Amino acid sequence: MRKKQQAFTLLEIMLVVTIIAILMGTAIYKLVGNVEIAKHTAVSADVQALGTQLKL
Repeated sequence: MRKKQQAFTLLEIMLVVTIIAILMGTAIYKLVGNVEIAKHTAVSADVQALGTQLKL
């Protein structure tokens, strides 16, 4: 009697790849948003520091 070889079906692999792609897309979207917020905060801090230096 032959032992049935167990493997993943094409549908299962496609489903996992799709889920990973969705998760990666969400993570990249949030990361890009956080980078923009960080840039805005850094510029704001630089402007405040420049204003403080000009007052001296």
